[in-house]
Amino acid sequence: MRIFLSVLLFLLAVAWGHAASVAFKVEASIDEKSLSADFYQTHGGFYVDTEVTNTSDRDQGIIAWSQHGWSWVSSRPEVEPDINALQNIPVRIVLKPNQKYAGKLEMWADQRHKTGPITFRLGFAPEAELPISGLKNIRKRGVIFWSNTIKLTR
Repeated sequence: MRIFLSVLLFLLAVAWGHAASVAFKVEASIDEKSLSADFYQTHGGFYVDTEVTNTSDRDQGIIAWSQHGWSWVSSRPEVEPDINALQNIPVRIVLKPNQKYAGKLEMWADQRHKTGPITFRLGFAPEAELPISGLKNIRKRGVIFWSNTIKLTR
């Protein structure tokens, strides 16, 4: 029994050390040009430029989907990443320390909220295996790294 407890504590310490060393900085900005397109004016669709930086001192893996929205969640229900895809292919990418992964994220703004700006943040899940925006159970989303605050002017 004592050996079992020792092994269990060792494995927990290793897992804790791994989880504590995973670190990403997430930056996001609205592609202002997309706000003047018909896509936004008629349907509420726009784009956000995203950048994920490995801020740890070791290599970190992420899952990048061909439909980028699967790895992202919004802090506000009025603005959501697009998660629709006929086919979606995951690619595992390893970011070295200080290496960046950049992408363009398609977003939807709820057309019923046409007045005033919407302030929100985007959360990135580096190990997303499903679209995290659609998950109601936050525990199934895994670790989320949040972006800077973004302001969508309506």
